[in-house]
Amino acid sequence: EVNNLFAKLTKDPDLKKYCDDTLKVKFEQFDADGSNDLDRVELGNLLDCMGQSKSEEELDRLFNLMDADGGGSVDFEEFATVMLYNRRKGRRDVKPNVLAEKLFKLFDKEGCGSIDVDDMLEHIQQMGKNWDMADVRAFLDEIDNDGSGCIVKSDFISYVEKYMGEQR
Repeated sequence: EVNNLFAKLTKDPDLKKYCDDTLKVKFEQFDADGSNDLDRVELGNLLDCMGQSKSEEELDRLFNLMDADGGGSVDFEEFATVMLYNRRKGRRDVKPNVLAEKLFKLFDKEGCGSIDVDDMLEHIQQMGKNWDMADVRAFLDEIDNDGSGCIVKSDFISYVEKYMGEQR
């Protein structure tokens, strides 16, 4: 049934583009062990990154919903089907500033309002093996307006808002 719903959802050109350009990329980035499936922790990290943080109970329910075949992991079609269905239903309208705040908070562990670029690189490396660290470094350098090696919250939020505005 998941395969049929996935095929139906991806007939919509906008959903297909979102699936290919966003969901597939994020899924691969957070598939830390390269298994082509997400475990519960990987799914939680991916959702956090997408601005959809869940409580432990919510994550359990969502994981069980997505794991349609009961295999104990979520493959891409299972993940994408739920995400596309929710997007089609209009439940997925994250404001750029809200997403940016949540992402920044992931890296600003001390709550000081700034992130050291090298610390952020280390944290990103720990998230999964599919990151191209040269690209990540270039991305972070682009956000670090003054070249200090430290990204302040306002610069990070402005960058994410600008980027998401260009993606819509």
